[in-house]
Amino acid sequence: MEHELLAPPPPYSDHDADQPPQYEATVKFPAQLNGYFQWRFTTTFHLGPSGDEKLYAVSTQASLFKSKQSLTLHDGPTEKSPVMAKVESTRYVNDKPFTISIPSRSGSESIPITTRVENLHPSAKRTIYSFSFPVPARSSNRHRLHYHYHNTTSNTNPPTDTKHPIPTSAPSPLPSAESTPSTQNLTRLETFEWRRSYGKEIQDLAPNSFGWKLVRLSRRVRGHSTSRSGRPRGNTSDGKEVVAVIAHNSSWSMTKGFKFAFLGTGLSGRLGGDWEVMVVMSALQLWNMDYQDQALVAGAST
Repeated sequence: MEHELLAPPPPYSDHDADQPPQYEATVKFPAQLNGYFQWRFTTTFHLGPSGDEKLYAVSTQASLFKSKQSLTLHDGPTEKSPVMAKVESTRYVNDKPFTISIPSRSGSESIPITTRVENLHPSAKRTIYSFSFPVPARSSNRHRLHYHYHNTTSNTNPPTDTKHPIPTSAPSPLPSAESTPSTQNLTRLETFEWRRSYGKEIQDLAPNSFGWKLVRLSRRVRGHSTSRSGRPRGNTSDGKEVVAVIAHNSSWSMTKGFKFAFLGTGLSGRLGGDWEVMVVMSALQLWNMDYQDQALVAGAST
């Protein structure tokens, strides 16, 4: 009996902690989420990986005629579920900053975080929203964080590494995220940018659509290109990594409004559960801004 020769295994190499993960390991949320709405008018919509698994409620106090607007993300499927994060903004939000608040979690040592998201070019055609946020220091990356979005009571704080503390540093002058001395040895401040996009990452998620991509400024990727067709997925023209995207739903579905996904190191869990909450909440706000713009245009044309 003849035996087929098998190819030898690839040579062993150490894992690069900065490389995008090859498997899903998010902390708080599934890797992908959809926004689900109801046919009748309601102030609540839901997030989940499928229509049969709507995990989180989002309550709105948004009206085209109110000067103050807010979105509240709940850690569960109803408005009575605990608040995970809240964003507040003024009526005309497209040229204004907005603020996201993440409360401390009951039964944990987490602290409240308030982050300001700035429009870097309020009068320009190219829109970029920037924020800085504390993420776990690299010394704690060897402690893997596992995918447990269904457990809303889990403590997602990264373990403490007291032998090799890394001080917090701010790569951006934006006074966006708050910290305390007790957390400075555990986290570092990184800056991220939401950039409007029609690129590959958006098209993979929702073909023929548009949306926003979140760029991690501290991480430079290899093989980047200024040509859109010549650069790999997940890379920007300036050599940065895309870690999340949100796309308007391009289908005719009236109940699925958008699609969201973590990408690259955003899937690794190394940036922390609070970071994931911040990303989802800011993505929801950007989608809401676009939605209100479209509603205003539609109203003006009738």
